[in-house]
Amino acid sequence: MLKTIEIMRGYIPTIAGGSIAKYEQAIADARSWIIATLLGREFMVEIEAMDSESELYRCTERLLAYKAYRLAIPKLDLVETANGFAVVDDDKLVPASRERVAALVSSFEASITQAVGELLDYLEDTPAYRGLWSNAPAFTVMTDSFLPTLREFRRYGSFVGNNLDFMAERPVFQSVILRYIEPRISRELTRAILDEVAADNVSENHRRILSDLKFALAAFYNERMELGEQSIARVRRMLEADPDAFPAFKASELYAEITSPAPEKKEQPFFVM
Repeated sequence: MLKTIEIMRGYIPTIAGGSIAKYEQAIADARSWIIATLLGREFMVEIEAMDSESELYRCTERLLAYKAYRLAIPKLDLVETANGFAVVDDDKLVPASRERVAALVSSFEASITQAVGELLDYLEDTPAYRGLWSNAPAFTVMTDSFLPTLREFRRYGSFVGNNLDFMAERPVFQSVILRYIEPRISRELTRAILDEVAADNVSENHRRILSDLKFALAAFYNERMELGEQSIARVRRMLEADPDAFPAFKASELYAEITSPAPEKKEQPFFVM
């Protein structure tokens, strides 16, 4: 990837010069970052061997270009002299101010975040790559959540951050499920639905309650407790009204507790002193 300056200029039109040489170290460093942070070495090698016009190749190459240029920015106008570092200058161009350079860096940080999101969204949407993708460092499909991707989560609640931030919240989402949802619908039903969501094969009856479970998860995560309680209460009413439609719930310890007859109150003996 990025073997010529023309390829890199296709993503960053403002690049000057006719040689890729001054970016080679930055490209190598950016590639290492993508491997360590996102894709893993095996998947990266697979992508590099793809047709350069394929969508996955282009998504990865675009991210590589943005990350490499961002890494190179602080070094582009510096040369080492006998007395230390100096800024490259000539008669036609004046070095940019620190403020302009900082703005450029910020712009490329945003571009990198967007490119990461586009790459991960593409991988989430393309089952053909799931085998390699599921072993990658940044595998962002939560296989143990009612809302497995960031895009879907944002349809039900707010999340401030990017795909990697979302993945880092996995323990928090698990805590929400264990604390607020599982005790109300049973561990057995929770596991059954999560397995179906992970396999993208949700049964018709489970679909009847899945939307409310998604709203509940997002609401509890966002600390909108009233909305979460309303959503999970609707699910519970549906379960109790038609337990035969939800075998995992009907076979659960929770259902046994709900339907067990209340213990009879024994009359206390009356003693007269």
